[in-house]
Amino acid sequence: MRHKSVWLLSLVFVLGVGRRLYAEDPTSKFTPLAPLASLLPASSTSNAVQFEVWDQATGGTMISTEAHTVDTDVASNISNDTGFADLLLGRPGGLVSANFPAGTSRYLDVTQGGISVLTARVPLYASAFTISAPNEIPGNLTLVNSSATAGNILKDGALFLHNFGNSNTFLGSNAGNLTMTGSLNTASGTNALANNTSGTDNTAMGNGALRSNTSGNFNTANGASALFNNTTGKNNTASGFFALFANSAGGNNTANGSNALANTTGSDNTANGFDALFSNTVGTANTATGSNTLLVNASGNNNTASGANALKNNTGSNNTATGFQALTANTVGISNAASGNNALANNTTGSSNTASGNNALALNSTGDSNTANGDSALVQNTTGRNNTAVGRFADVSVGNLVNSTAIGYAAVVNASDKIRLGNAAVTVIEGQVPYTFTSDKNQKENFQPVEGEQVLSKIRGLKLTSWNYIGHDPKQFRHYGPMAQEFFGAFGQDGVGTIGTSTTINSGDMEGILMVAVQALEKRTGEFRQENEVLKVENAELKARLEVIERKLSGNANHRSH
Repeated sequence: MRHKSVWLLSLVFVLGVGRRLYAEDPTSKFTPLAPLASLLPASSTSNAVQFEVWDQATGGTMISTEAHTVDTDVASNISNDTGFADLLLGRPGGLVSANFPAGTSRYLDVTQGGISVLTARVPLYASAFTISAPNEIPGNLTLVNSSATAGNILKDGALFLHNFGNSNTFLGSNAGNLTMTGSLNTASGTNALANNTSGTDNTAMGNGALRSNTSGNFNTANGASALFNNTTGKNNTASGFFALFANSAGGNNTANGSNALANTTGSDNTANGFDALFSNTVGTANTATGSNTLLVNASGNNNTASGANALKNNTGSNNTATGFQALTANTVGISNAASGNNALANNTTGSSNTASGNNALALNSTGDSNTANGDSALVQNTTGRNNTAVGRFADVSVGNLVNSTAIGYAAVVNASDKIRLGNAAVTVIEGQVPYTFTSDKNQKENFQPVEGEQVLSKIRGLKLTSWNYIGHDPKQFRHYGPMAQEFFGAFGQDGVGTIGTSTTINSGDMEGILMVAVQALEKRTGEFRQENEVLKVENAELKARLEVIERKLSGNANHRSH
């Protein structure tokens, strides 16, 4: 036997005029909640009466009867100060549950000498009561299926437990209602599914969960005020305080976490985490995973955010952010992809950017169409566009370059429309075949002749030495060639524009100058060859003349000897 009081949901019968049969330990008293008018003498005591239960309001068959002693007040209203009336189902000497089959009606009459002292029999209804141990109720407590007037358990006048409708179950103060046509709904919590009309297959758990739902179907709400304002939305799932709170007509949304998708009429959204997609209104097909992800997104579509604060301020569309604060400042930028902590963290209106790696493109604000792959890649870019960086710390030297490319660890490109391969520590750039660049005449213009002899003269003035880059091993990485300052000073201007810079030498320009020099030398060689041919002829003529002279001299010498 148990020795402490327990509350049970059980059954007694309540008078239709507001009077209740109230059960308490050790037996049951008839306790009117309002005066029960009778024909007994006013202010009388110890009136012997019979409490009778009938199956009809008039006539019919008596179900049970029990002796009782009552008093009356000055208005002849019955009180129960002195007697006992054990009308509890299943209690010894009380009512028998078999006498109350589902769907039947029962009425109370009070008689004296076989004559009713009431103006009319009083209908009996179900209500809740308490039992204190060691008393227990043997057998079952049976209620009819809920209707507008029967089969319901109330607390303080409010619906508390009922199954009104088809295959519905409602538990909690004012959960569900007694007018709906919807079926297969389950609600637990104060006001859960309180306004449902035709909605079916909904599940609501928590205070105010799916409170406003009218015709929405297949929704699941778990948490206080989850899907609170949903009316016609379908196939939504909300788990957490205020999850999908303002959704009204949006469908196919999933929210998991306090305030997740708290404001939305959009559809096909998924939010997991505190405040994820909190401000979404009409945005569709967004996915947010993590605290504050897509927090202020209102109308943006097709965004995916994973990681705390990812795409936190986004209102744009078609963005993907994975990592803590990835694209966190993005507002109207579209078609951006960020993967890594703080990737594209400061992007606001920039679009079509791709950042992969922690802090990749972290300072970009309005720049478009940039690609950064690697930790802190393109971290200095702010407004530049069409830039590419591959490698950790691969970057631009300033934030507004255009169409620049840096490839390799810490490679930094310092001009627009330029490609930088590797950092200052790189000693060899190697490939299986020679580098090929475009030299199509059809893609060139502003042709200017170059004087070969001048080129040779300038080359003659260059200080050509062997050397190595500072920091490189001089025993392994020596080189030949001119200094860029001298080369630029000799060949940096052609009368049309600037060629190269004072700190770099373009291999194509170097080869071009060497080609001009070779051509000039070949021209010299041709001229020398022509001069040589003339000299050969002249020499032959001189040789012939010399031979004539020698013969003459030889003849004269012989003549004198004879």
